Amino acid sequence: MLEAQIVCGRDRTLRIMRSVGIRAVRGYKPPKGYYDCTPHVAVSNEFNREFEEAAPNRWWVSDITHVKTHEGFLFVAVVMDLYAHNIVG
Repeated sequence: MLEAQIVCGRDRTLRIMRSVGIRAVRGYKPPKGYYDCTPHVAVSNEFNREFEEAAPNRWWVSDITHVKTHEGFLFVAVVMDLYAHNIVG
């Protein structure tokens, strides 16, 4: 308490906090659920790492990820056209 100019050590602060039931909150909470990052359905590889397309709107690829924020997790999904390499959604 800087306003009152009270000098107090760490152990005394800890003892007082325990006596009134106050705990410190550290960082973010862990995500709820189980994320093993493995696909549930196996899909055949039709691209074979060749991402050059001859016509627009023929192949779209997407990706989803999550970003940890102070309020929780924010999920971001992106859809890209392989012909022009533009983000379409």
